[in-house]
Amino acid sequence: MTSQRRAAVTSKATDSESLAALLSAAAVRQRCRWFFEAARAGTLKHFVYDDSMLDDCVQVVAQETLTNYPDLVVPYHSRWRHFETPTGDLSNVLLKYVGASDQDRCRAELDLVFVSVLLDAGAGGRWQYRDDDTGMVYRRSEGLAVASIRMFVAGLFSSDPASPCQVDSDALIALDGDGLERGFKTDDDNSLPGLAERTLLLNRLGGVLAESSATGLCRPSDLILDNLGERVVTAEHLLAVVLDHLNPIWPHGRIEDGVALGDVGYHPLASSAEEFPGLVPFHKLSQWLTYSLI
Repeated sequence: MTSQRRAAVTSKATDSESLAALLSAAAVRQRCRWFFEAARAGTLKHFVYDDSMLDDCVQVVAQETLTNYPDLVVPYHSRWRHFETPTGDLSNVLLKYVGASDQDRCRAELDLVFVSVLLDAGAGGRWQYRDDDTGMVYRRSEGLAVASIRMFVAGLFSSDPASPCQVDSDALIALDGDGLERGFKTDDDNSLPGLAERTLLLNRLGGVLAESSATGLCRPSDLILDNLGERVVTAEHLLAVVLDHLNPIWPHGRIEDGVALGDVGYHPLASSAEEFPGLVPFHKLSQWLTYSLI
């Protein structure tokens, strides 16, 4: 290999490593802080930040919190809160279908979170979900959550009829829009926007899972547990695992030098960055997924 070619290869590897640095919570905090500082300085074009209103905002949040949680025991939000309905916590339905061991329950819950979060895009103003088991009607994120757990226990995301409460690569790759339409109970009078996009997202997740496994059949829980090992789990590392493996599934995710960056945008305010100027990471859905996995 010539010295020129060797230098080019080295430069490419260095660029990839630098790009990978954008796949972290630290990068989100660093680059988004520039926007906060610009807002404080009054140099943003579309937003104004008024420090004098901060105390009033804090008082509103504090009062709302005390009204709903007078004992200040506030549960973590995450996707799991959407399973808690007026008729009880629907996630307990897993106890009926999943083995009694902690490992079986853990893997089922991790699998459920993946598909439920990825299906949680906007529901629009018309769609609703009537739950046959409870007779309740749900809308928006709560409706999507209840529908997702019902599809999960029905085995829509599993290729093994004997193990319905799992998500695996084969089932996701084979999933089509008709399956989701039935699961969400959509029709001409109960339309749900973005069904094709949700189907594609799960298809792509199936492809990523298949590529990550030597046997070809892989579950989202395998992806998480295999990459965490026996180490102490931190939010930072878990997010890194999610970003490293899931970024290729986003249909409109940004790609730079062959590296899938996912939810990364461009803004001239970040043009002063020494490395990859203008790129601003958000990783919003990946952070929501990570929070829900925790």
